Amino acid sequence: DLKALAVKHRMAVVITSQISRQAMQRKDAQPTLADLKSSGALEEVSDTVLLLWWKQLGTKERPEGTEYYILVGKHRHGPPGQMVRVNFDSERLTFRSLDSQIEQFAGGGRDDDAG
Repeated sequence: DLKALAVKHRMAVVITSQISRQAMQRKDAQPTLADLKSSGALEEVSDTVLLLWWKQLGTKERPEGTEYYILVGKHRHGPPGQMVRVNFDSERLTFRSLDSQIEQFAGGGRDDDAG
């Protein structure tokens, strides 16, 4: 079990998951926890779930920029539903914040921190 391994060795474990195509059917294509493959299992054991969102994903547009959003879908020890606008630097494979403040996004996770 990955959670037990992380606790035992006091380290972070990062898991990636594919977003279901249901997100693409919505007008804004903004991902939610329910869009993650095996979302129940991931949500149950995770302390934090970050969702990477490219706003133009649901459109036919191909923007020239590299602007993405990181959405906090779950945060066991803090508020879910926050969003940070970031720029992807492909040369350094890093994301850099474009916002001076964190915003709230619609449908930002659950109201409680249980689970």
